[in-house]
Amino acid sequence: LVGQAPGKNRCLDTWCCRPLQGLAERKIAKLVGLSVDELWMRFERFNLVNHHPGRKPRKPWHERSTGYNKHQGDGDVFPADEAREAAQQVDFKNHSLAVLLGLNVAKAFQARLGLRAALFEAMFVDGCMVLVFPHPLSLIHI
Repeated sequence: LVGQAPGKNRCLDTWCCRPLQGLAERKIAKLVGLSVDELWMRFERFNLVNHHPGRKPRKPWHERSTGYNKHQGDGDVFPADEAREAAQQVDFKNHSLAVLLGLNVAKAFQARLGLRAALFEAMFVDGCMVLVFPHPLSLIHI
């Protein structure tokens, strides 16, 4: 499972944090019908970016003062160049399945794989099936 970056609430020391920890792993486990422990016994995980890149600035029309109340944030900044560089280093040869979590992650692999960044897109790379799934935190009703 290939994630984007650690969330803003993760600890600052990477040695004590695991990629996709917390709400993201619980949503993924529920989606595939496994416990969190079973999920990590079957899948490896890593993020393309090893640090939280920061929040996107709030758009003026999304300020609470305008009466907007649909969501509380505009997401995180995504360092695309850093992610593309990390994507170049990923070796699919020893895996039968890789799941890219979110369109930003898929876009980081686009140049290397010739992959269209579309949800549920699938292709084979070095014998590994590569799938594009939604970012786990966008799955709000799971």
